[in-house]
Amino acid sequence: MAKWAGGAAFARIGGFSWAEGNVLGILMNCRGLLVLVVALVGVQNRVITPVMQLGAVLMALITTAMTGPLFDTFSRRLAEPPTPSAPTAVDHIVPLDYSPVTTGAPGSERPTSGETDGLGPKPKPKSKPKPRQTG
Repeated sequence: MAKWAGGAAFARIGGFSWAEGNVLGILMNCRGLLVLVVALVGVQNRVITPVMQLGAVLMALITTAMTGPLFDTFSRRLAEPPTPSAPTAVDHIVPLDYSPVTTGAPGSERPTSGETDGLGPKPKPKSKPKPRQTG
């Protein structure tokens, strides 16, 4: 439970919504294989008793088994649109402009007047120098 609550709280501090933080905390709570290995090594080195190993194995199995259903339940809330008062981390992402970049090569299209090529303001066209008149 501490991993779940800690993951959710620190995700919220990091700019995620409570729903996103809750899902992250649920995924952090999954113990998996590491507890099984540590418990086995602990029993082999006589650091913990076989009863303590059994407790660790049961905790790993229960928390791993409950991760899937909890994830499914709480991830549905992510599909709901967030409330305007609860900004999420993705609110700070600026969308990219994927308009084609012109190269000036023959056959490439240049934007017409007033259009942008996605690279910011266009430089002013350079005027050709006038030839000197000799006379």
